[in-house]
Amino acid sequence: VEGPSTRASAVAVLIPPDTAACGATAAWIHGAGSMPPAVHHVRRAVPRRIRPSLPPRVVLHDTSVSADDLVLLGGIAVVSPLRTVLDISLALHRDESLRFWLVRLAEVSPELVPLAIDALEGMTRVPGTRTARAVLQRLDLRRR
Repeated sequence: VEGPSTRASAVAVLIPPDTAACGATAAWIHGAGSMPPAVHHVRRAVPRRIRPSLPPRVVLHDTSVSADDLVLLGGIAVVSPLRTVLDISLALHRDESLRFWLVRLAEVSPELVPLAIDALEGMTRVPGTRTARAVLQRLDLRRR
């Protein structure tokens, strides 16, 4: 089974400069699932606005991610595993299909679930927090 660096290298041509793989793409890079997502997601990895040329299979989320939440794998920036769990769980109230990636990432890195629950406690007025907390707590109960 390929590791994160190999997976990141496989999609590197789809990740524009000044962006980082995020969401389902980051989850897959970190080991979730066996096949990459059909559509890849990237976020700005710089504070300034960018206008990258994107292939049709790539969606840009025009919010920047902190350098503290990035890892370099296979020559590209990737949102860290913990930040990926947080981002996906917070987006579940808008896109239920992300649950697949969250569950698969929790299977390969179960230690991320309680860390994400703790991180959610410090978030106030963030959309999706209630849903994220409930889903993560259910995942955490499966591990006990």
